[in-house]
Amino acid sequence: MEIGNLQAFKEQQMGKVKMRAEEKKKIQKGVNQMQAMIDAQNMGTLMKECDTVGRPSDAEKTERKDTQSESRDGRKTDPQTEMEKMLSTASKGLDLISKTV
Repeated sequence: MEIGNLQAFKEQQMGKVKMRAEEKKKIQKGVNQMQAMIDAQNMGTLMKECDTVGRPSDAEKTERKDTQSESRDGRKTDPQTEMEKMLSTASKGLDLISKTV
């Protein structure tokens, strides 16, 4: 082996080392990008889960509607309530008038 060949061999090996370092940087960049995408997807899924936990499910909504309709059946209708209020205030007014006279 001649000295000239040794120098060329050394340069060739250093070139390979540089190429491998560049490949390693590219691979690390790809890994970091993939991790960022996974984190973003996980965050999106987490936000969706948080939103759905706060809202009642369809079964709960229908159950609530059923209980509300049952409780409304026992209530008086609005005209009935209004009429009773008017009559009670009228009777109070008559009592006050009769006491002052």
